[in-house]
Amino acid sequence: MSSNQDHISVMTFNVFTGSPWSGFGHQALADDLSRQRTQLEMIQQIDPDILCFQELYDEKVLFRFQTALEKDYDCYFLLSTGNLPGILFLVSEAILALFLLLLTCLFLDLAALERVFVFLFSLFFVDMTIRFGGFTVLKGFLLGRPLFGEAVFWKRAKFTNYQSECYAIQFSSQAGDWLNNFRQRGFLQVFLQCNKTQVVLNVLNVHTNSGLDDSGRVPQTQQVVEEISKNASKFDVLICAGDFNAQPLTESVGILLKHGYTDCWHAKHPDAHGYTWDNENTFAKTGIRKIPNERVDFIFVSGKVDVTDCHLALNSPPYVSDHYSVLAHLACHKSEAPGTACPEIFPIQLELTEELQQQLQL
Repeated sequence: MSSNQDHISVMTFNVFTGSPWSGFGHQALADDLSRQRTQLEMIQQIDPDILCFQELYDEKVLFRFQTALEKDYDCYFLLSTGNLPGILFLVSEAILALFLLLLTCLFLDLAALERVFVFLFSLFFVDMTIRFGGFTVLKGFLLGRPLFGEAVFWKRAKFTNYQSECYAIQFSSQAGDWLNNFRQRGFLQVFLQCNKTQVVLNVLNVHTNSGLDDSGRVPQTQQVVEEISKNASKFDVLICAGDFNAQPLTESVGILLKHGYTDCWHAKHPDAHGYTWDNENTFAKTGIRKIPNERVDFIFVSGKVDVTDCHLALNSPPYVSDHYSVLAHLACHKSEAPGTACPEIFPIQLELTEELQQQLQL
């Protein structure tokens, strides 16, 4: 390995904290805990240098991930500044839980006693998720715990948090996704410095609107590239990863490609579909919305960086999320001049002409 470059691995993974349709009662709670432990075991075996997680909406799940990885990783996430303090939060949590208990007991033939036990047990033990039916997700949405549900983890042996710069940035536009009425979307930005070469990385963890309509994602993606441009003089290598909920030929993804960012998967597999939402996956095919196979999770890079490999991970049974993970291996170099990681950007109105579609076509 050259002394003037760093070889690093980056993983993006939507962990799928919970869903309103995946079960009730003690068994659902046990299944979620088992799945999260399996996720963590698999991730630790892969051993990425940088991890970008999405959908860590429940603070107990988030803290479970933090605890499991704290031996080797530092991390950044942000709990909502709108949290209710202390006893008020517990009271609100209890009211919401009991309301859901009442609804499920009225309309479903399920044992109320089991639900009460699960609620009380999970409420007072940090290692248990409050989870029956969609309660984990509803609690995260309605009580607003982890902001955006995203977290960035990095190996402290390889990186330091450059000038302690970490930011959680809310999208200016929340239109186009009804779930944004319950919790706001945004992205995390973390600056890291490689301990070996002093290469400075700008790592963004992005989770844009869900749904088939791409129009709401366009201003969100434009805001991402504008934020990158504002900080162009600070870093050598850009890493922009996450669940973009958009396919490669959509306008929102086209904005990133138009500004010169390299799609790691396409760079190494130009003729492969690389689906990260796959109906062979049990969690994907049993959801409320029926969505065709898609590649919606990406790792984009720019600057003094070479993509040495990119592949899917956590994409075979036992399935542990409704998304597969993307894992990229990068060789990062020190830029000769500041700002070379990010070409100058400008607001664009991107039209998917036939010529552009040919340029972006897999």
